[in-house]
Amino acid sequence: MPEAITLSEVTLAERERVLGAEHPDTLTSRNNLAFIYQESVS
Repeated sequence: MPEAITLSEVTLAERERVLGAEHPDTLTSRNNLAFIYQESVS
C-alpha cells in the first residue's frame, strides 16, 4: 500500500502542476488518493 500512496501523491502533484487544481482529472486523482488513504487505515 505505501507504493500506491506514493504513486498517487506524485500523480496528484503533477496533475495539479500541469492541469490545475480544479481540472476534472486532478479532482479524480485527489479522490483516488483519498480512497487509498481510507483503505490503508481500515
